[in-house]
Amino acid sequence: MELMLSTHDTGYERPDGPTIAKVLASLDGGRNVLATLGTSDSSYLQASGSVQSGFGLDLQEGSIERRFRTRDRALPLAWVTEAFQRYARADLGWAGSARSAAARSRRWCCRRNRFSGLAAR
Repeated sequence: MELMLSTHDTGYERPDGPTIAKVLASLDGGRNVLATLGTSDSSYLQASGSVQSGFGLDLQEGSIERRFRTRDRALPLAWVTEAFQRYARADLGWAGSARSAAARSRRWCCRRNRFSGLAAR
């Protein structure tokens, strides 16, 4: 399945870096509060929030047992944009290193009170 970026009412197949940046910058906390980038309903990176208040990230890697979210729900736009652009390039280095440091950092949490981790710069 191809990579898709979606919001409440818009979808973009194989989005490039500028499209990702534009979509995330459009999240206003009103009608637009959610952007999802992924290849399926079970493999995605999702940002929720707004430019004004910051964003939280959710990452799911297949099964629900591999679903993680950032504890920090006020991540800056620039950092979230970079994470989305790297995810779009299949560069998950930021996520892997963050998860492996989770026991020390407590920056990721899991919806089911399991493992978690991702630090804002």
